[in-house]
Amino acid sequence: MYTKNLSKVILPLFLLFIVIDAFIIYSHSYFVSTKVDLIAIFVSNCLLFVLSVLSLAMHGKAIQQKNANAMVRSVMGATLLKLFVLATAAFIYLFLKKSANVTYTLFIVMFMYIVYTALEVRTALKMNDNNGNK
Repeated sequence: MYTKNLSKVILPLFLLFIVIDAFIIYSHSYFVSTKVDLIAIFVSNCLLFVLSVLSLAMHGKAIQQKNANAMVRSVMGATLLKLFVLATAAFIYLFLKKSANVTYTLFIVMFMYIVYTALEVRTALKMNDNNGNK
């Protein structure tokens, strides 16, 4: 695996994780007034962080292989993993809540997914560039 620089690779994701948690804690009163489920946001943030780290580990392993198709398989596998895990989490959340107040929470989680994905793609491209220069 990409163990030599794994801590450097995970650092931007960890900082994003901390910034999102700090923002949620700071904006607690606003989120409570709009009836956003803060526990669901925190759990989603943890889930997105773990999935992004697993995805980057898959990408790091694929980058080291000589087969060019390995990176494509890694990206597709990570995308499918995220799709199934996040869809399952969303269905479980919707089943447990059974109320109309889940819309804001799900939109916030979707926005967080976009931010995590953008940062993950940027980090994976840097990993690929660094591997190509060596």
